Amino acid sequence: MNKSPITLKEIIISISIVLILGTIAIPNYITSRDRAKITEVKFNMHSIQLAAEDFSTMADGMYPGGIKTTVHQLVPSSLNQSCIAGAVRPPFPSNALVNKLEFQNPFSYYFPAVQNGRIAVRAKGCVYYCAYDLSGNLVGEGEAAVVYEVRGVGRTIPLRLILSNSPPGE
Repeated sequence: MNKSPITLKEIIISISIVLILGTIAIPNYITSRDRAKITEVKFNMHSIQLAAEDFSTMADGMYPGGIKTTVHQLVPSSLNQSCIAGAVRPPFPSNALVNKLEFQNPFSYYFPAVQNGRIAVRAKGCVYYCAYDLSGNLVGEGEAAVVYEVRGVGRTIPLRLILSNSPPGE
C-alpha cells in the first residue's frame, strides 16, 4: 500500500488553521492572565483594608496616616509597634499586619506592592493607601487619620474598586 506524500497545499492549509487558532487563542489567554493579576491586586487591596481596620481596633478607633505608622505613635500608652505594612515590597517587617510572603505586586516583582499617598507614578499592580483628616487633607506618616482609601492600579489604568471607611457621623 503506497501512501501519497504530503502536498504543499496540505501543508499551507494546516499552517493556516494553526495561525487562525493562534490568533483566537493568544488574545484570550493574555486577557484571562491579566484578569487573574487584577484579581490579585484587588485581593492585595482588601488585605490592606483589613490591616487598616485591625490597626484601628488596636489604636482606639484611629487609622494610620501611612503604612509605616505604628499603633504606639497614635496611642503612646500602648507598647504595640504594629503598622500596616512598613515596606513597599515583601518581605514586610515582623511588626507589619500584612506579613505574608505571597503578598507582592502581581505584574512585576520590581514594582512596589504597597505605596503611601495618592497615585503618582501609576505603577501597574501597586496598591496605594491614602489617609485623610476630616477636612479631606492628606495625612502624613506617624499621624492619625479619620478616613482612608485603598486604591490599586491594573495593567494600564487605576482600578474602579476603591475601598474606604466612612467618616464619623455618616
